Amino acid sequence: NVYTEGCLSFPLAEADVERPVSVRVEACNIRGKKFSIHLKQLQARIFQHEYDHLQGTLFFERMTPEALDSICSALQKLEEDYEKRTGLPAPESIRNRSKDGYFKSGKVFPFFN
Repeated sequence: NVYTEGCLSFPLAEADVERPVSVRVEACNIRGKKFSIHLKQLQARIFQHEYDHLQGTLFFERMTPEALDSICSALQKLEEDYEKRTGLPAPESIRNRSKDGYFKSGKVFPFFN
């Protein structure tokens, strides 16, 4: 299921992301009792997006190279704004992305995981 996705951490960067249309989540409540829930459509997409954050994966790491190219300028602007505001270089740069999805840091962006 492909849908245009954005992220509050990356304002103005929106592009298509493919995700499963439904997910089954197994978890424990605050008392430690196990439960499961089946999420569909938008709820499933939101859960997957937020779970990715907990795993250290950003939404653009799930994009095809073509979709990522469509937001490249927005990501570059965010990097430039970060560098101006902090006086520090951006931790990673979209400019360092090669065609196969690798960054100079060695991190692989799992486009289709």
